[in-house]
Amino acid sequence: MKIALELRKEQLAMVTSDAVLIEYLTYFSGWGRDTRIAAVDFVLELRVDPAVRVIAHSDDLIARAMEPYRRRPDKSYSMTDCISMVICRDEGITEVLTHDEDFVREGFVALLRQ
Repeated sequence: MKIALELRKEQLAMVTSDAVLIEYLTYFSGWGRDTRIAAVDFVLELRVDPAVRVIAHSDDLIARAMEPYRRRPDKSYSMTDCISMVICRDEGITEVLTHDEDFVREGFVALLRQ
């Protein structure tokens, strides 16, 4: 993946979460056998890559993510988005590898929008 290579070249770590990986696998679940296998292989590789940190679900994280989900019923924020935003704030992350405008509304830099 080109983005992962660029991150490694810059010696930047990537942070993701179980929620994002579940959403990724869900997206590809109906794309057929080969794509499904490629998707799960990619996730398994990410989970052991030393440059990638996968944040596990916890009761506390889910509870804290429900607050922005509840607070913004006027937006289409998914629960995965809210979990990601909480993690980013906890980790001091301001630049997010997404195209999603919801992150921009919340003050993050969406790198794929540039």
